[in-house]
Amino acid sequence: MALLYLDLDHFKQVNDSWGHPVGDALLKAVAERLSQAKRTTDFAARLGGDEFVVVLEALGSAGAASRVADAILRAMARPFVIDGRIVQVSASVGVAFCDHERHSGEQLIRLADEMLYQAKGAGRNNAQLSPVPASAGAA
Repeated sequence: MALLYLDLDHFKQVNDSWGHPVGDALLKAVAERLSQAKRTTDFAARLGGDEFVVVLEALGSAGAASRVADAILRAMARPFVIDGRIVQVSASVGVAFCDHERHSGEQLIRLADEMLYQAKGAGRNNAQLSPVPASAGAA
């Protein structure tokens, strides 16, 4: 399994420019796109603010997590129309692969968060993946 931790790049600018009602509507639209971009077997949730997680279970390979992250990035990159305004945002995604022998849920979230900050440091609008545990396979 893997955990994707994502947030919107420069979301604060949306709230500052157009107000919190537009920001709230954007978050709802993001949740809808996230729901469409993930696999039907995945679980997505909003943590708070502009942070979301996606739990990927039954991964056939580590490459499957990368494909889901890429689908999410493409979905977020398309312009949103909110209250007649064109709102352009992107997302940064951190991907952590679970090794049940070494990772608690808390450790998995922390690792995904670290990967998220690496994505932001790499210029935003990208996904960074943790090393794949040997038991998970790298295909």
